[in-house]
Amino acid sequence: MRIVLLLLFLLLLGIEHAYSQTWRRVGNWGNEFTDIVWVNEEVGYIAGDNLILKSIDGGLSWQEQEAPTDHRMLSLDFFDEENGLIVGMAGTGYRTSDGGRTWEVVDFNIDGKLNSVTHTPNGHIYVGADGGLLFNSTDGGLTWSQRKMGTEADLNAIFFVNPDSGYIASANSEIIRTENGGSSWQISPTGFDAVLNDLHFTNDTVGYAVGDLGTIIKTEDAGRSWRYINSGMDRDFNKVVFSKINPMIGLVTGSHGTILRTTNGGLTFATVTSRTTHSIQGVNFKANTNQVDAVAAGGVLI
Repeated sequence: MRIVLLLLFLLLLGIEHAYSQTWRRVGNWGNEFTDIVWVNEEVGYIAGDNLILKSIDGGLSWQEQEAPTDHRMLSLDFFDEENGLIVGMAGTGYRTSDGGRTWEVVDFNIDGKLNSVTHTPNGHIYVGADGGLLFNSTDGGLTWSQRKMGTEADLNAIFFVNPDSGYIASANSEIIRTENGGSSWQISPTGFDAVLNDLHFTNDTVGYAVGDLGTIIKTEDAGRSWRYINSGMDRDFNKVVFSKINPMIGLVTGSHGTILRTTNGGLTFATVTSRTTHSIQGVNFKANTNQVDAVAAGGVLI
Protein backbone atom coordinates (compact mmCIF):
# COMPACT_ATOMS: atom_id res chain seq x y z
CA MET A 1 0.00 0.00 0.00
CA ARG A 2 2.84 2.36 0.85
CA ILE A 3 4.48 1.65 -2.51
CA VAL A 4 1.21 2.42 -4.34
CA LEU A 5 0.79 5.70 -2.46
CA LEU A 6 4.41 6.65 -3.13
CA LEU A 7 4.01 5.96 -6.85
CA LEU A 8 0.79 7.96 -6.93
CA PHE A 9 2.50 10.87 -5.17
CA LEU A 10 5.41 10.84 -7.60
CA LEU A 11 3.02 10.72 -10.55
CA LEU A 12 1.05 13.72 -9.32
CA LEU A 13 4.27 15.59 -8.56
CA GLY A 14 5.50 14.91 -12.08
CA ILE A 15 2.25 16.14 -13.62
CA GLU A 16 2.35 19.32 -11.54
CA HIS A 17 5.98 19.92 -12.44
CA ALA A 18 5.31 19.43 -16.15
CA TYR A 19 2.46 21.91 -16.18
CA SER A 20 4.38 24.45 -14.10
CA GLN A 21 7.21 24.75 -16.64
CA THR A 22 5.34 27.12 -18.92
CA TRP A 23 8.24 29.58 -18.95
CA ARG A 24 11.78 28.28 -19.47
CA ARG A 25 15.02 30.19 -19.20
CA VAL A 26 17.09 29.21 -22.23
CA GLY A 27 19.98 31.67 -22.27
CA ASN A 28 22.57 33.35 -20.07
CA TRP A 29 24.97 35.30 -22.23
CA GLY A 30 25.60 37.90 -19.52
CA ASN A 31 24.75 41.02 -21.54
CA GLU A 32 21.59 43.04 -21.29
CA PHE A 33 18.89 42.09 -23.78
CA THR A 34 16.54 44.89 -24.86
CA ASP A 35 14.31 43.65 -27.69
CA ILE A 36 13.22 40.55 -29.61
CA VAL A 37 11.49 40.24 -32.98
CA TRP A 38 10.32 37.28 -35.04
CA VAL A 39 10.48 37.51 -38.83
CA ASN A 40 8.60 34.23 -39.26
CA GLU A 41 8.17 30.98 -37.35
CA GLU A 42 11.85 30.06 -37.76
CA VAL A 43 13.88 33.28 -37.92
CA GLY A 44 14.17 35.64 -34.95
CA TYR A 45 16.55 38.30 -33.65
CA ILE A 46 17.51 39.65 -30.22
CA ALA A 47 19.22 43.00 -29.62
CA GLY A 48 21.05 44.14 -26.54
CA ASP A 49 24.11 45.81 -25.11
CA ASN A 50 26.72 45.38 -27.86
CA LEU A 51 25.03 42.11 -28.81
CA ILE A 52 22.91 40.60 -31.59
CA LEU A 53 21.58 37.05 -31.53
CA LYS A 54 19.87 35.22 -34.38
CA SER A 55 17.85 32.02 -34.44
CA ILE A 56 16.99 30.09 -37.59
CA ASP A 57 15.28 27.15 -35.86
CA GLY A 58 12.37 28.80 -34.09
CA GLY A 59 14.34 29.68 -30.96
CA LEU A 60 15.75 26.24 -30.18
CA SER A 61 19.23 27.73 -30.51
CA TRP A 62 20.70 31.22 -30.85
CA GLN A 63 23.98 32.33 -32.41
CA GLU A 64 25.81 35.61 -31.92
CA GLN A 65 26.33 37.95 -34.82
CA GLU A 66 28.98 40.64 -34.89
CA ALA A 67 27.48 43.74 -33.30
CA PRO A 68 27.81 46.90 -35.40
CA THR A 69 28.48 49.07 -32.34
CA ASP A 70 29.62 48.99 -28.75
CA HIS A 71 26.57 51.06 -27.82
CA ARG A 72 23.45 49.71 -26.19
CA MET A 73 20.85 48.93 -28.84
CA LEU A 74 17.27 49.57 -27.75
CA SER A 75 14.96 48.45 -30.54
CA LEU A 76 15.08 46.40 -33.73
CA ASP A 77 12.71 45.45 -36.50
CA PHE A 78 13.20 43.15 -39.48
CA PHE A 79 11.04 43.70 -42.53
CA ASP A 80 11.88 40.29 -44.03
CA GLU A 81 14.61 37.69 -43.47
CA GLU A 82 17.30 39.93 -45.00
CA ASN A 83 16.40 43.55 -44.28
CA GLY A 84 16.33 45.07 -40.81
CA LEU A 85 17.22 48.08 -38.69
CA ILE A 86 18.55 48.45 -35.15
CA VAL A 87 18.49 51.75 -33.25
CA GLY A 88 19.76 52.82 -29.87
CA MET A 89 22.06 55.16 -27.99
CA ALA A 90 23.92 58.18 -29.38
CA GLY A 91 21.45 58.80 -32.23
CA THR A 92 22.83 56.07 -34.45
CA GLY A 93 21.10 53.23 -36.25
CA TYR A 94 22.40 50.22 -38.14
CA ARG A 95 20.91 48.74 -41.29
CA THR A 96 21.39 45.28 -42.77
CA SER A 97 20.30 43.87 -46.12
CA ASP A 98 21.86 40.41 -45.74
CA GLY A 99 20.26 38.94 -42.64
CA GLY A 100 22.66 40.59 -40.18
CA ARG A 101 25.90 39.32 -41.68
CA THR A 102 26.99 42.91 -42.32
CA TRP A 103 25.70 46.28 -41.10
CA GLU A 104 25.98 49.85 -42.31
CA VAL A 105 25.71 52.95 -40.14
CA VAL A 106 22.64 55.16 -40.42
CA ASP A 107 23.47 58.55 -38.87
CA PHE A 108 20.36 60.37 -37.65
CA ASN A 109 22.47 63.38 -36.65
CA ILE A 110 21.16 63.74 -33.09
CA ASP A 111 22.77 63.22 -29.69
CA GLY A 112 19.77 61.63 -27.97
CA LYS A 113 18.44 58.07 -27.93
CA LEU A 114 16.56 56.36 -30.72
CA ASN A 115 13.92 54.51 -28.72
CA SER A 116 11.78 52.57 -31.17
CA VAL A 117 11.74 51.38 -34.78
CA THR A 118 8.86 49.84 -36.71
CA HIS A 119 7.81 49.28 -40.30
CA THR A 120 4.31 49.67 -41.70
CA PRO A 121 2.44 47.23 -43.96
CA ASN A 122 3.24 49.42 -46.98
CA GLY A 123 6.99 49.43 -46.30
CA HIS A 124 7.51 52.77 -44.56
CA ILE A 125 9.92 52.79 -41.59
CA TYR A 126 9.49 55.00 -38.52
CA VAL A 127 11.97 55.72 -35.73
CA GLY A 128 10.96 57.51 -32.52
CA ALA A 129 13.61 59.50 -30.69
CA ASP A 130 14.18 61.66 -27.63
CA GLY A 131 12.86 65.20 -27.64
CA GLY A 132 9.76 64.51 -29.73
CA LEU A 133 11.62 63.69 -32.96
CA LEU A 134 10.19 61.24 -35.50
CA PHE A 135 12.17 59.91 -38.46
CA ASN A 136 10.60 58.35 -41.55
CA SER A 137 12.00 56.43 -44.52
CA THR A 138 10.12 55.33 -47.63
CA ASP A 139 13.04 53.61 -49.38
CA GLY A 140 14.05 50.85 -46.99
CA GLY A 141 16.14 53.07 -44.72
CA LEU A 142 18.43 54.56 -47.37
CA THR A 143 17.21 58.13 -46.81
CA TRP A 144 15.32 59.70 -43.91
CA SER A 145 13.13 62.72 -43.20
CA GLN A 146 12.82 64.30 -39.75
CA ARG A 147 9.67 65.68 -38.17
CA LYS A 148 9.18 67.57 -34.91
CA MET A 149 5.99 66.19 -33.37
CA GLY A 150 4.90 69.20 -31.33
CA THR A 151 6.04 67.77 -28.02
CA GLU A 152 9.35 67.78 -26.16
CA ALA A 153 8.65 64.35 -24.69
CA ASP A 154 10.64 61.29 -25.72
CA LEU A 155 8.84 59.09 -28.26
CA ASN A 156 9.10 55.63 -26.70
CA ALA A 157 7.02 53.33 -28.92
CA ILE A 158 5.35 53.27 -32.34
CA PHE A 159 2.60 50.96 -33.57
CA PHE A 160 0.82 50.91 -36.94
CA VAL A 161 -2.47 48.99 -37.21
CA ASN A 162 -2.54 49.39 -40.99
CA PRO A 163 -0.80 51.66 -43.53
CA ASP A 164 -3.03 54.60 -42.50
CA SER A 165 -3.55 54.28 -38.73
CA GLY A 166 -0.52 54.69 -36.49
CA TYR A 167 0.13 55.57 -32.85
CA ILE A 168 3.07 56.83 -30.79
CA ALA A 169 3.42 56.64 -26.99
CA SER A 170 5.33 59.46 -25.33
CA ALA A 171 7.09 59.95 -22.01
CA ASN A 172 4.60 62.74 -21.25
CA SER A 173 1.60 60.37 -21.18
CA GLU A 174 0.56 61.44 -24.67
CA ILE A 175 -0.71 59.31 -27.54
CA ILE A 176 0.14 60.82 -30.92
CA ARG A 177 -1.92 59.37 -33.77
CA THR A 178 -2.21 59.55 -37.53
CA GLU A 179 -5.11 58.51 -39.75
CA ASN A 180 -3.45 59.25 -43.08
CA GLY A 181 -0.28 57.21 -43.10
CA GLY A 182 1.86 59.74 -41.28
CA SER A 183 1.09 62.80 -43.42
CA SER A 184 -0.25 64.53 -40.31
CA TRP A 185 -0.31 63.70 -36.59
CA GLN A 186 -2.51 64.73 -33.67
CA ILE A 187 -1.48 64.78 -30.01
CA SER A 188 -4.09 63.24 -27.70
CA PRO A 189 -3.46 63.65 -23.96
CA THR A 190 -4.59 60.52 -22.15
CA GLY A 191 -5.54 62.29 -18.94
CA PHE A 192 -3.07 60.25 -16.91
CA ASP A 193 0.28 61.25 -15.42
CA ALA A 194 2.80 58.52 -16.19
CA VAL A 195 5.59 57.83 -18.63
CA LEU A 196 4.19 55.59 -21.39
CA ASN A 197 6.71 53.01 -22.59
CA ASP A 198 4.81 50.87 -25.09
CA LEU A 199 1.50 50.37 -26.89
CA HIS A 200 -0.26 47.70 -28.92
CA PHE A 201 -3.50 47.62 -30.92
CA THR A 202 -5.45 44.41 -31.50
CA ASN A 203 -7.67 45.92 -34.22
CA ASP A 204 -8.57 49.29 -35.75
CA THR A 205 -10.17 50.63 -32.57
CA VAL A 206 -8.95 48.65 -29.53
CA GLY A 207 -5.52 49.38 -28.13
CA TYR A 208 -3.49 49.28 -24.92
CA ALA A 209 -0.62 51.35 -23.56
CA VAL A 210 1.60 50.65 -20.55
CA GLY A 211 4.02 52.71 -18.53
CA ASP A 212 5.64 53.51 -15.23
CA LEU A 213 4.08 52.98 -11.80
CA GLY A 214 1.84 50.11 -12.89
CA THR A 215 0.07 52.06 -15.63
CA ILE A 216 -2.17 50.16 -18.06
CA ILE A 217 -4.67 52.13 -20.16
CA LYS A 218 -7.06 51.02 -22.89
CA THR A 219 -8.88 52.68 -25.78
CA GLU A 220 -11.88 51.38 -27.68
CA ASP A 221 -12.29 54.36 -30.02
CA ALA A 222 -8.98 54.37 -31.92
CA GLY A 223 -7.08 56.41 -29.35
CA ARG A 224 -9.50 59.30 -28.93
CA SER A 225 -10.13 58.44 -25.27
CA TRP A 226 -8.46 56.15 -22.74
CA ARG A 227 -9.53 54.47 -19.51
CA TYR A 228 -7.41 53.14 -16.67
CA ILE A 229 -7.03 49.42 -15.99
CA ASN A 230 -6.04 48.56 -12.44
CA SER A 231 -2.89 46.43 -12.55
CA GLY A 232 -2.71 46.01 -8.78
CA MET A 233 0.96 47.03 -8.59
CA ASP A 234 3.23 50.05 -8.92
CA ARG A 235 6.10 48.51 -10.87
CA ASP A 236 7.22 50.06 -14.15
CA PHE A 237 5.85 48.28 -17.23
CA ASN A 238 8.05 48.18 -20.33
CA LYS A 239 6.13 46.23 -22.97
CA VAL A 240 2.65 45.07 -23.94
CA VAL A 241 1.82 42.51 -26.63
CA PHE A 242 -1.24 40.53 -27.69
CA SER A 243 -1.52 37.21 -29.49
CA LYS A 244 -2.04 37.33 -33.23
CA ILE A 245 -4.24 34.23 -33.20
CA ASN A 246 -6.27 35.12 -30.08
CA PRO A 247 -6.45 38.88 -29.42
CA MET A 248 -8.05 38.28 -26.02
CA ILE A 249 -4.71 36.97 -24.74
CA GLY A 250 -2.12 39.60 -23.87
CA LEU A 251 1.03 40.06 -21.82
CA VAL A 252 2.50 43.03 -19.96
CA THR A 253 6.14 42.86 -18.85
CA GLY A 254 8.22 45.11 -16.64
CA SER A 255 10.67 45.60 -13.82
CA HIS A 256 11.65 42.92 -11.28
CA GLY A 257 10.75 40.14 -13.75
CA THR A 258 7.09 41.16 -13.82
CA ILE A 259 4.75 39.42 -16.26
CA LEU A 260 1.00 39.99 -16.25
CA ARG A 261 -1.34 37.95 -18.44
CA THR A 262 -4.91 38.58 -19.55
CA THR A 263 -7.21 36.13 -21.29
CA ASN A 264 -10.22 38.47 -21.51
CA GLY A 265 -8.92 41.47 -23.39
CA GLY A 266 -7.64 43.33 -20.36
CA LEU A 267 -10.67 43.07 -18.10
CA THR A 268 -8.43 41.33 -15.57
CA PHE A 269 -4.71 40.55 -15.35
CA ALA A 270 -3.00 37.76 -13.43
CA THR A 271 0.65 37.51 -12.43
CA VAL A 272 2.78 34.90 -14.21
CA THR A 273 5.95 33.52 -12.61
CA SER A 274 8.83 34.51 -14.88
CA ARG A 275 11.63 32.84 -12.86
CA THR A 276 13.78 35.98 -13.15
CA THR A 277 14.10 39.19 -11.14
CA HIS A 278 15.63 41.13 -14.03
CA SER A 279 13.68 43.86 -15.79
CA ILE A 280 11.95 42.31 -18.82
CA GLN A 281 12.62 44.68 -21.71
CA GLY A 282 11.09 42.89 -24.69
CA VAL A 283 8.36 40.33 -25.39
CA ASN A 284 6.96 38.97 -28.63
CA PHE A 285 4.72 36.20 -29.92
CA LYS A 286 6.36 34.12 -32.63
CA ALA A 287 4.47 34.66 -35.89
CA ASN A 288 1.08 32.92 -35.85
CA THR A 289 1.81 30.59 -32.93
CA ASN A 290 1.27 30.41 -29.18
CA GLN A 291 5.01 30.60 -28.50
CA VAL A 292 5.99 33.82 -26.78
CA ASP A 293 9.52 34.84 -25.84
CA ALA A 294 10.72 37.53 -23.47
CA VAL A 295 14.17 39.05 -22.98
CA ALA A 296 15.62 40.83 -19.96
CA ALA A 297 18.71 42.31 -18.42
CA GLY A 298 21.45 39.91 -17.39
CA GLY A 299 21.29 37.94 -20.66
CA VAL A 300 17.95 36.34 -19.77
CA LEU A 301 15.76 34.76 -22.46
CA ILE A 302 12.60 32.97 -21.36
